[in-house]
Formats: sequence, structure tokens, C-alpha cells
Amino acid sequence: MRTTHPIPFSVLSSKQKQDPAPVRHLTLNMPPKHPATNPAMSPSVAKKTRKSLTLEVKLDIIHRHEARKLIALLATILTPSTVSTIFKLADSIKKAGETVSSLQAKRTT
Repeated sequence: MRTTHPIPFSVLSSKQKQDPAPVRHLTLNMPPKHPATNPAMSPSVAKKTRKSLTLEVKLDIIHRHEARKLIALLATILTPSTVSTIFKLADSIKKAGETVSSLQAKRTT
């Protein structure tokens, strides 16, 4: 078995000398880990506005659902989560509607 030995640098000519490659440190332009809180620093993104439904609209949705009318139309206008939340809270919405309508009736008479 034959072993090979590396040639020492002194034996190589000046053109053949191999200098170690220079170490290059790359700096990566990465975004910060946390979003910027300063509005001037962050890109302008339009924030969605929260739309709240009035009690009258919620009661109308509940009555239409109980009458089995226009359920497909509700699904196209409102998001399914909104509709299901209204149906889930139907009892409390009806109670609120009764108290509000009775208060309004007392004011008008």
C-alpha cells in the first residue's frame, strides 16, 4: 500500500502556490422579526374595517331563517361564520329586540 504525501509549499513555484481562499462574509438583507410599529416604516396596507350588523338586520335574518326564506341569499351576502353566529345567538338577539322595541314604543307614546 502506497501513501501519498502532500507537496510542501516551498517546492511549488510562485504561480502554483495556492493561497487559501479569502473568507467572504455575506450579509443578508433580511426583514426584521417583528413588524414595524411606526406607520412611516411599514408599507401602506389598507386595513379592513369591521362591519357590525344592526339589531334590526339580525332580527330580520333570524325571522327569514325561521320562515325558511332566502337562506341561499344570506350565504351570498354574509359570511357563513356571521350567519351561524347569529343563528347560535338567536335567543339573546330576540330578547334584546324585545327590550329595544318596548323602549322605543314608550318613547313614541
